[in-house]
Amino acid sequence: MSYLIIGASSGLGKDLAYEFAKNRKNLIIASRDIRDLKSIKSDIETQFQVKVQIIQIDLSMIEKVKRKTDFNKSIFRNLEGILFPAGQMYKDDYINLDE
Repeated sequence: MSYLIIGASSGLGKDLAYEFAKNRKNLIIASRDIRDLKSIKSDIETQFQVKVQIIQIDLSMIEKVKRKTDFNKSIFRNLEGILFPAGQMYKDDYINLDE
């Protein structure tokens, strides 16, 4: 049994991945950034000795999301839960945050 965390490459999603791993839960982590996912997977597996699978997925491309989830149905069969702390920005979004 495992948990799927969509948006796990940063922020709340990444923090949730580490918390679930601390509690000995296997994970499937998904995000657009495959490099971040690979790094997080390696770190979590080393620190917590849990199994981590990664899925690269861009939620702004809904047809690709559907094809990828249809293709990977076997991964989703034994889920205990799904967490969806994913965010999305558009190229025209202007973000200006104070430190």
